[in-house]
Formats: sequence, C-alpha cells, structure tokens
Amino acid sequence: MFKNLKYITLLLLLCIGFQTKAQDTLSLYQNIENQNHVFRSFNKEYYYNPANMLDYSNHSFSTIQLNYQTQKKNTYLLPEGSGLNQFKLETASYKKKQNNALWGSASYTQSKVKNVQWNNNVDLDRIASIAIADSVGGTLNKQTYNFTGGFAQQLNQLTLALALDYTATLGYKTQDPRPKNTTSDLNLQIGAHYPVLTNYKVGVFAGLNKYIQATEIAFSSEIQKTPLYQMNGLGSYNFFFSNKTTNAYFKDFVYHYGLTFGTLNNTFNISVGSYKGRLVKDAATDLGKSSYEINRIQHQTNFISALKLFSLNQQFTVGVKAQYNNTTRKGFETLYTNNSNVLSKLLESENYAYKTNQLKVQLLLQYQTNNSTLAVTPYFTQQKNTEDRFDNNSYQHHNYNYIGTTVFYLQQLNANNVINVQLNAYQRKVTKASNYFSTYTSTGINNWLMHDYDVKSSQYNALTSAVTYHTKIHPKRALYAIFAVDYIKFHNKSTNTQTTLTVGVTF
Repeated sequence: MFKNLKYITLLLLLCIGFQTKAQDTLSLYQNIENQNHVFRSFNKEYYYNPANMLDYSNHSFSTIQLNYQTQKKNTYLLPEGSGLNQFKLETASYKKKQNNALWGSASYTQSKVKNVQWNNNVDLDRIASIAIADSVGGTLNKQTYNFTGGFAQQLNQLTLALALDYTATLGYKTQDPRPKNTTSDLNLQIGAHYPVLTNYKVGVFAGLNKYIQATEIAFSSEIQKTPLYQMNGLGSYNFFFSNKTTNAYFKDFVYHYGLTFGTLNNTFNISVGSYKGRLVKDAATDLGKSSYEINRIQHQTNFISALKLFSLNQQFTVGVKAQYNNTTRKGFETLYTNNSNVLSKLLESENYAYKTNQLKVQLLLQYQTNNSTLAVTPYFTQQKNTEDRFDNNSYQHHNYNYIGTTVFYLQQLNANNVINVQLNAYQRKVTKASNYFSTYTSTGINNWLMHDYDVKSSQYNALTSAVTYHTKIHPKRALYAIFAVDYIKFHNKSTNTQTTLTVGVTF
C-alpha cells in the first residue's frame, strides 16, 4: 500500500503543482501578498465551510516546496519524544474562475522522532489516554501521505462546495518492542452559502471523518520481553489485556456541522460549529483471533469565532477577533470474565474524563502601501485543562495564560525581489497546577506521570521566527527560500529549539 502511495504522491505533486498559473496582471509583490493575505489568516475559521473557498482569493496560484526540519527538546513529554529530523515535499494549488474554484494539495513527510517512551502509537492527539505503552525508549520512524481537494460552484446566488482530505501514516520502531502502525484518515465535507439581507450571507457546512489505526507489536527476542501496558488514562492500565496482546485496533468515527454568517465583503464574520465522535479500541488475546472492545471514548468539541474589521483609510485597518472552544472526552472501560477460556463481557464503567476550555482575544493592526505590508497582532489566551480518573480519584488540573504578539512584514525590494519576516513572541504563565496520582505497582509509570506533570506545570517564554526571500526567475514563476527558528526557554533555564529550511517555487 505505502509503496504505491509514493508513486501516487509524486504524480499528484507534479500535476497539482504545474496545472495552475498565476495571473499575468500581478506583480511579484502582489502575488506573494495575495498568497499570504493577513485577513485570510486572521479569519481561518471562516474557511471551515468549503463554500467560502470560492472567495479565498481573486487570483489563482500554486506552490511546490521542499523542507527539512530539526528539533531538539530538553524539556518534553515522554510519549512525544525529545526531538525529530523531518523531510517534507509538498505542493498546493488554488484555481479561481468567475463562478467556481478548485483547490488541492499533496504531501509526503518522512520523520524520525527520537527517544519516544511510554508510547507505541502515532496520532497521540487522538488516542493518547488509551495508547499501548512500555518503558523502553526508542526512535519512532514515520511516513505520512496527505491528499486534499475541493470544488466550489456558484449557481445563481447559491454556492455549493465539496472537499475531501485523506491521510495515511506508517509508523514503526526498529528495536524491541517493535510496533508497526498503519493509519487511514478520511474526511469528507460539504458546504453552502446564500446571500441574505442585501449585504450579508449565511452558510452551513457538515462533514464526516473515519479514522483507523492498526497496531502490531513484535519482539526479536522471545526471552526478554518488556511489559506492554494497555493504558486507560492517567497511568491506569487494563490488567487483563496488558502483556496478553500485542495487537490493537483504534477506530474513530466523527461527524461535524456548523454555521457561518457575515458580510459579503468579509469585514464581519461569525463561525460556530460542533464535532462529535466515538473512538473505540479493540484488542486481541492468545485465546483466539477474535478482538474485544476494551476502551471507548466519546468526545465532543464546540467552537465559536467572531471577527470585525474596521478600515480607517486606504492604508490603515484595525480588526478584533474573539474565539472560544471547549473539548470533552469521556472514557469508558469494558471488563471481561474469563471462564473456560471464553471471554464474556462483565460490565462497562466510565472511569476517565478530560476537558479543556480556551478563550482567545486578538487585535489586528495593519498598515499597507503599494509595496509593503505591516501587520501586528497582540493576543491573549486563557486555557483550562482538567484530567480525572474516577476509580482511584487521580487527577491533574492546569490553568494557563498566554500573552503574545505576532508580526507580519512584507516588503518589495524591487520588481524582482520580495522579503517577508514573520515573528511570534509569547509567554505561558501557569496560574494553577494541582494533582493527585494514585501509586501504581510500576515505578516507571509513577515516574512518567510525575515527569510529564512537571513539564505541563512549567512556565516558559517563546519566540518563533521565519524569514522568506522571493526572487522572480520567470514572468510567471518565482523561487523562494525560508529560514525559520523556534526557541522556547523554560523557567528552569532549559531550552527547546527547532530549525526549518525550506526552498520552493511559486507561480
């Protein structure tokens, strides 16, 4: 499967990248400013409705790029690893016509994540609390293929759209225990919008997501096998299935829906939506080839975003945005009885809960001339995370405040050269950190919980920076290079760094 995906990805990279040409009427500066439009980034929730992609841009454009990233972390969560080396090839294209728009992208990513411990899976953002864990650290190798595409069509006043997104990942380790993870992640979205009240439009969107991760763990040594834990959350694990199975299957089915409302010129927008899903984990034992559901997580995310732009004159624009989202995850465990080598379902218990709430307020200040753009966006975020187990009363609770400012500066040097600088300086302040962890028989699990709790309770200052240089090599093509550095300094003086180098062509 993954060998075939390599050739499919290469073909799509070439087809998507070269099928679209930028508008002849645009200068290099205008083309780059259009692709990195500040207001579009400021209002990204608006484009959750694929029908709104019709006015994503007034001009067509394409990019092909190659980047290499290195990351070194001295302070990190153990399941996420201490750093990575990553190579990525990607292309994206947006084709605009009078009454329709077509867009798509394709990418291939190859990465090595170092010192991954207490984790034998990928996509931790989905399955972290019920992953398969062990105490042996190692390098996680990953290959990821992603394809997206969409089409929006205006039919008189009604606009309809369809969007598709597919991601496949292969993850594995080359030392015991040797997990092999294959994932399939398919998203399908539909959307529509219609003008109302003369100067406004209302839109609706909905979608389905089907996710599967199959995990198989092998050992080269049959004599010394490290214990494998089927985790339930906050250090708890399934006593019966741990060390009795090396295979697990994660299946997640999610549906979502939402509403957008705003002005025709996008100076005012409101976006609201909800995601609801059911993640199931099945495991198999040596008692037979049948698999048994041992965990189920019901999860839901709700969001609302409101934005307003004020044009003071032709050069100055001020914007304000407020957004709120909350996520809840309820974990259920299924217990079985084992009589005469036959497993029978005994009971189901709700033992785990995770909740996060986030409120973010942003202020946009933009000054623009014919050959330069400067945008400064101060922001403040308040976040609350709670994680609880009900059977042993374990918990960890954190409250955070984030305060920072982003800077976007685009400058035309001459007709053939443009430079872009982007900065984001911010601080995380921990306003509350409390916990109680039940003591487990495994010393390693106890140490893991305390280590990661300390990381989550750490304050830090951070700076992300990127400098992009564009140079025109053809009336319709330009080369660009990006050098990006991310730096985080924790209160204990340790630092995390990330460096990214990107080269590409835009047209």
